[in-house]
Amino acid sequence: MMINRATIKTIFFLNNTRLFKKYLLLFLILATSQTVSGLDNRIEFERIFFEEGQVKTSVWAIAQDSTGFMWFGTNNGLYKYDAYTFKRFTHSDQDSTTLLSNIVRNLVIDQKNNLWVQSSSKTLSRFIPKDGAFVHYFNDPADSALVIKNTISSFVVKNDTIWIGTFNSGLYRYALATNKLENIYNESTPDSPISSNWIHSLFIDNNYLWIGTNKGLDRLNLKTATIKHFDLRGHLWNRFSNSIKAVCK
Repeated sequence: MMINRATIKTIFFLNNTRLFKKYLLLFLILATSQTVSGLDNRIEFERIFFEEGQVKTSVWAIAQDSTGFMWFGTNNGLYKYDAYTFKRFTHSDQDSTTLLSNIVRNLVIDQKNNLWVQSSSKTLSRFIPKDGAFVHYFNDPADSALVIKNTISSFVVKNDTIWIGTFNSGLYRYALATNKLENIYNESTPDSPISSNWIHSLFIDNNYLWIGTNKGLDRLNLKTATIKHFDLRGHLWNRFSNSIKAVCK
């Protein structure tokens, strides 16, 4: 059996008799065991090429928007996939509304279904679907109040606020409504320093921002602005390293 794009939904209606439930449960257990036992030999993978004959494109990031489109950040531009064809977005020196470069390392879909793209080390871009264009942020070196000092490693978006992790500059917070950028948390922040200015990953879970650094894991409470530190070196699976490369749920 090949696992394809179709979603198959089976609905069972259970009546209230104990005998029926007993035999139905037995049937489901037997059917499930038979299905699981044969899965190892039935899973197949489909290889998809972005363009005809193209085999050397590296995929750095993957995201899916609320309409179902898949987005792929590569070393050869940004690709949009509708399950049938790819559409490619690239950089052009003659058009400032295109990607800042063809190397797309990070993709984020926010709560409003906006696609955010990192195609430059210290800037972010937001895709405008109706125009097929990009609006760039932190891209004017003359505006010192909106400049990120070091390379962006990770970013997340929630409630019109962008949290930006960097390599060696700590954590930034950007408020879209006020156009205000703050280097809000780093190793030197009074009262609430983070474990390291070297941030690998960020993840938002309800009212918490999880921060993976090269010196451990931090959790920022977005309501109280307090930070809790976690040292994972005591765990058997992470005995010699406290570097957190990724956080997920």
